[in-house]
Amino acid sequence: MLMNLRGHWTTFVLDLESEQGEEFAMMAGMGFFVQCGHTWQMTIPPLLTLDTLKDSILTFARTEDHEYALHPEQLIDCMSLAEATVLQKRLELFHGSRDEQPHRLQ
Repeated sequence: MLMNLRGHWTTFVLDLESEQGEEFAMMAGMGFFVQCGHTWQMTIPPLLTLDTLKDSILTFARTEDHEYALHPEQLIDCMSLAEATVLQKRLELFHGSRDEQPHRLQ
């Protein structure tokens, strides 16, 4: 998930229907991401306990349907991929492109 930052310094876009989407849903439940309007911001959870971890995983597991598919979209409010890509490009124009940044992820 974080490797998506290689192309953009301040944002990444992911597909909730992917493995990354499943990880994101559980990490949001643990407090690593908080919703800010229509976007999500990475945070450090104030307190991460075994109970919080367990509750997040079990909450996500309860989204499983009769065909054994998990549904992170039941837990995560998000925008369309097209909207997210446009917003990402606007933010990149505001913050400057990756090539203009002094430090690069290797």
